[in-house]
Amino acid sequence: MHNLDSAKTELEYVLQHAPENLAAIRCMAEIHHRRGELSDALSFYQSALELARHDPDLEQTIEEISRAIAPAPDFERGSEADPVTLAGTPALPNLERFLDAIHSYRQRRAV
Repeated sequence: MHNLDSAKTELEYVLQHAPENLAAIRCMAEIHHRRGELSDALSFYQSALELARHDPDLEQTIEEISRAIAPAPDFERGSEADPVTLAGTPALPNLERFLDAIHSYRQRRAV
């Protein structure tokens, strides 16, 4: 951890004097990423992408971090975004009725 602190201090100095130094920006992003400081890492990765447009590694890393820090959806019963509902009604009762119908059909065919 001490090495990361030393590196961060040196990189901050470099960025004060050369704010568009791509290598320094990417290293700062990596330090924050390794520390789990995802918001800071994302900010540095996005700055790096502005300088290195269309870099697939940066684009992928930004996408992964963005997904990791995105707030979880607030699922409320009956909301459109709720995966356990179907057309505004709970999906489980619908599924249970469907399975009961299949079971009844199979029983009638077996007789």
